[in-house]
Amino acid sequence: MKTNSILAKDLVEIEEALNFIEYEHIPTGGLAAKFNENIYRGIFRRRSLFYNLASLMNYIFIGLFQKKMSLSTSKSASNLMFSKLADKAQCNKLIDPLTRHYKDSISWKFYEKGDVNNYKGIISLKLLELPFLFHRTYQLSKEAKQHYVNFPEIKLLDIFLVYLFGIIQLQNWIHFFRNSEINLLVVDYDRDNRSSAMVLAAKSQGIKTITLVHGAMNPPYGFYPIIADRIFVWGNFQSEYLNSKGVAPEKVLIVGNSIVDKIERRVNPPVKDHRIPVGIALNPMGDGYNKQFLKHIIDYSINNNEVKFIVKLHASMTISDWMIEVQNENLFFYSFHDLTTPNFFSQIDTLIVGNSAIGYESVLNDIPVGVICIGENDQGNDFVMISNGGFLDITEKNAFNQFLTDIKNKETLDMLLEKEKVFVLEKYYYATGNVAVNNVITLLDETIAL
Repeated sequence: MKTNSILAKDLVEIEEALNFIEYEHIPTGGLAAKFNENIYRGIFRRRSLFYNLASLMNYIFIGLFQKKMSLSTSKSASNLMFSKLADKAQCNKLIDPLTRHYKDSISWKFYEKGDVNNYKGIISLKLLELPFLFHRTYQLSKEAKQHYVNFPEIKLLDIFLVYLFGIIQLQNWIHFFRNSEINLLVVDYDRDNRSSAMVLAAKSQGIKTITLVHGAMNPPYGFYPIIADRIFVWGNFQSEYLNSKGVAPEKVLIVGNSIVDKIERRVNPPVKDHRIPVGIALNPMGDGYNKQFLKHIIDYSINNNEVKFIVKLHASMTISDWMIEVQNENLFFYSFHDLTTPNFFSQIDTLIVGNSAIGYESVLNDIPVGVICIGENDQGNDFVMISNGGFLDITEKNAFNQFLTDIKNKETLDMLLEKEKVFVLEKYYYATGNVAVNNVITLLDETIAL
């Protein structure tokens, strides 16, 4: 079985090879970026032939009746366009302050109708174009399939659907950009299966492109090769990481992280509860991963009344049946909407994370962190936190139990926090909040002026 680092290397090599396969002189490797990421994360799932054909026919049917995108009159002369993938906190905090500052810009949202009269992506087709489109897509897919020879689970139909979806988007975005005055496109992530086509089309029309960073980079794969011309990163660590992976230094600019900021932590009134409040950040890593991540926590909560565990779910997660089953008087689960991050931070003395960027935000807000590392011990964000950031590794049961003993001592907590702050404030976050937003605006102004 391939390790993550070898798998990542293979997939990057495939993407680079696919860039030599062109559609209308546009390299197509970026169209497979999200597809390859799903292979890497082990979440690629092949649907039945019937399901794929039904989806394809539905897609074509909708596309035949979809109007070509057009700008509203008030935006037709705009030269700056922003795009975000989802109505989520990180996407909103990256893009919304910029659209408020640049009031005459175009704001594209993949999840709703907007200025460009479309919904959830680009699906406009003409009946007479279909034979050529299918033939050209088949040719490209057949050529691309040769590069997946070491991935026998990937079939020609899988690649055909990826290319068909991408090429239809490419055609529509090219049409859109040709009929606009846009000269700069800014996206919150350039390697999604929707935004990649947008960025590639913009570049083909001579439009400058920039991608922001919507989350913690999780070595060894996910944020590179960058598709946009430039990427604005959080700090020195991300910059050095991308440079080490072959991204040219001039393409990487450090601005900080506008997603997070120092929060005014609420002072809770005294309560008659002797238990130490410990936060748990749970991510959408799959039930198997999360059950393993919570194993020591569940066992401790059953056998000890010294700690109260407050589990906050990622925004994309909901409380499932197995969570309800393991919940007890010392272990509580909250959805993202039931417990905001400021309220979460105001209720806890320390935090336990696994594969989560909230650990850095926690330290920014004076809450020390312990890390439970599930999976390969030399890869991923957990490895970064432990090896580069000096965060406490509490993966093993003895270390976990010792951590819960040590946090009773404020002096021990303060020492841990100061050690973690050195990395977060000096290496990982160049700036946060409004300062980071202003850094982005300064660089955008310089780019626009060129």
